[in-house]
Amino acid sequence: MIQTNNRNATIQKSLGLTPIEADIYFFLLKVGLSSVSTIKKNMNTSRTNLYRALRNLISKQLVREVIGENSTLFETCSYDDLKMKIWGDEVEMKSLEDDLPRVMEFLSDKIQYDIKDTEVKYYEGYDGFMQALWNQTKSKDEFRIYEISMLNDFTSDNFCREVIIEFVRNKIMDYQLTNLSNFEEFTDVDEFVKNFWQVRYVEKKQLPIIFECAIYNNVYSMYDYSEGQLFCVEIYNQSLADMQKDIFDLVWKFSKPMKLVNYFGKTKISL
Repeated sequence: MIQTNNRNATIQKSLGLTPIEADIYFFLLKVGLSSVSTIKKNMNTSRTNLYRALRNLISKQLVREVIGENSTLFETCSYDDLKMKIWGDEVEMKSLEDDLPRVMEFLSDKIQYDIKDTEVKYYEGYDGFMQALWNQTKSKDEFRIYEISMLNDFTSDNFCREVIIEFVRNKIMDYQLTNLSNFEEFTDVDEFVKNFWQVRYVEKKQLPIIFECAIYNNVYSMYDYSEGQLFCVEIYNQSLADMQKDIFDLVWKFSKPMKLVNYFGKTKISL
């Protein structure tokens, strides 16, 4: 028990949690997906303080909100999500990075990311938006997207490169449909461009792509980064994802392959 309490204290300190935030976090690690009422029964705090702590945990990307059919539930973010957060907050999370081996050993045994039949998840702000984009690196074999602009147009070059490297490492084939007639160079990871990226052009009059949508695994996600409004919605439903894959593949069949100019990703419409 003393060893567990010491590990909890290490994690609480490293993550910068208040006592109530830590209590909620460790409770969710233990029991998994829970409603506010369930959490409240196990916490010695008011509902107001509970909601405030949950919002803080969400903003720290340690807890996520899951919209169910009749209720809102909460769960801890996954092991991979926490690793991504540490990478993204390198300066602020230096103390956690120093404790990483012990912390990860503990969390990897505790965190269970169990997707139900249907879930809807919302991400807001820059950090949430990056998290939704990072989730795409968990694709199995294939990833499809209706593309408005390239990743490096709205994220840092370092983050863009990390995402692309993950696609290569996980051998994910990236299929993109776009209304854009050309792309400028966007990466120095030539293996991605050579082996894991295909892009086709579809005329706007045939299919105007006004919203960026991605399909992978059992996920259909929609996101927007126009006019500074960063948000994403992920729908976890296998039947919906399968239907959207079929629609995408039908459009892909009748779209025009774009010509690759170089292995840095520069492309244009084939004549």
